[in-house]
Amino acid sequence: MDKRYNPNNTDTERQCADCKRVLPRSDFHRSANRHDGLTPYCKECFAIRNAEIYQRNKEQIALRRRTLKAECVATLGGKCCRCGYCEFVSGLDFHHTSDKEEEIAKLITKAATGNGKQHALLMAEISKCILLCRNCHSAYHAGEWT
Repeated sequence: MDKRYNPNNTDTERQCADCKRVLPRSDFHRSANRHDGLTPYCKECFAIRNAEIYQRNKEQIALRRRTLKAECVATLGGKCCRCGYCEFVSGLDFHHTSDKEEEIAKLITKAATGNGKQHALLMAEISKCILLCRNCHSAYHAGEWT
């Protein structure tokens, strides 16, 4: 008999490994890596577990986001291309000069929590940008200079 056998797991239902409730299979997320194609935890328990993991790791994720932004800023020269501001990385924005596929902030967060593929997507999007300080960026979008 298979070690993974659980009599509560049927074609229509399965038992959550955390709360032990027997629920419809639709109450479980899909997972291509699992033998039956579903996560072992119901959606409710899965959300709770992910929230706990996030709380444990949020400081490290914030540090990785800051490090990634500094890396991206350095890639683009490290200063505002209009006025030369370079005092704080947080005072610099990425301005897209060509087709924008995704927001840089979202890509930085994905790369900080994801894998190498996310980092490659971030770098591809950064190559479409220039650095502007917050003042120059606001003035540009207000039409004060072009």
